[in-house]
Amino acid sequence: MAFLNSFLCKNKRTHNIMDRNDLVNSFDLKKSEDFLRNHCDIECLSEFFENLLQKWKQKWRNFDDCREDVKEKIDIAFDELSMRDYFNDIYLDYLYVALECIILNRLHDKIYSLISFDHDEIDKLFYEKCKRLSDKDITAEQLGAPPDYAIPLFAAVVEFSNLDVRKSPIEKVNCLCTTYDLIFAELKSGIIEIISKSDMENQIPVIENKDIVPILMAVIIKSKIIHLHSNMYYIEHFLWKLQNSQDVQNTISNFKVAIEKISTLSDEDLKPCDGKICKEMDSLKMMQLMTTEEKYKKDEKKSLVENHVHRIYNLILTSTTCKLNY
Repeated sequence: MAFLNSFLCKNKRTHNIMDRNDLVNSFDLKKSEDFLRNHCDIECLSEFFENLLQKWKQKWRNFDDCREDVKEKIDIAFDELSMRDYFNDIYLDYLYVALECIILNRLHDKIYSLISFDHDEIDKLFYEKCKRLSDKDITAEQLGAPPDYAIPLFAAVVEFSNLDVRKSPIEKVNCLCTTYDLIFAELKSGIIEIISKSDMENQIPVIENKDIVPILMAVIIKSKIIHLHSNMYYIEHFLWKLQNSQDVQNTISNFKVAIEKISTLSDEDLKPCDGKICKEMDSLKMMQLMTTEEKYKKDEKKSLVENHVHRIYNLILTSTTCKLNY
């Protein structure tokens, strides 16, 4: 993700000590702990954090008190570890992110239980609404997306479905950003495939945020996150190093817009569907596609939806042929 590379490598005077893939995949517990072991000369990582957190407050007056207490512990660890060795700016940025990830992983159950308790009712209402809409097979087109963009985005749904499993806000915001990237990647891949087989090289459409929000809504609905409002509160209030990243804030903002639109969505707001989205493919649909396959191959003006449907058709045809040959 470009935002991680641009944010952590903002100081041009420092050397690029990690490649882009390292930065993209660095925000999990194991890699954060490995970074400390490799760069901070900590013989016993568990003992270090146990000593740091042993005087943790047993009770907080409110969430602000909790947030200040957590931030204080991260700052204490950062001040101590940053003095152990020479760190240039990119090391210091990465050190702070690693500490956020590790400390909030260790405190997740205590903090998150308070947040989820406070958001229990709204979480349940939102989950039930997503479940009901998902059971009705709502498409992005019905939510306002351009018909050609309303293709199933399975990878994005799978990624976002893991949001509840992630423990630290760093890992959760990475899940949001990866989901967002997967949506764009799938759409752009489909557009490029269409353009590469036509004379439309100079007509590459721009995917705008207003088109992405309804697609994002569809992904959120299909993912059916049980504690979505709790997760968003956790991300917004317990994320520090990346909170000044404009890309991160834009992604969070788009998710918030999509969540708000789902919350206020009524059945009357749903647009009619043109029926092109392929949810199932029976023998009649297969026969129809078989008779139009040659026309489809010759047609230079294919849509993303048509490509999606014919891709499924070819997969079924290949699978059936293989079975017959076997």
